Amino acid sequence: MYPCDVAKDEDIARVYEQVGKDFWETALFYCTQWLFAPKEALEGQFLDTTREAFRVAHDVSAYSLVAMGGAEGGRR
Repeated sequence: MYPCDVAKDEDIARVYEQVGKDFWETALFYCTQWLFAPKEALEGQFLDTTREAFRVAHDVSAYSLVAMGGAEGGRR
């Protein structure tokens, strides 16, 4: 297991580098979805979600797909 905070570009780069060293010269792997929301956004009613909690959840959950693809070298 490789711990990775997908909100940190340096963590993503570190994981790709480590997997490449541990398994093969060029690691190609992909995670289909990373989901995250602040704890307070997971409690209570959906319509009570704050703008900031939504922004954080959207940023991490959506942008991590872009960041993980870029780290893998998927710019084609």
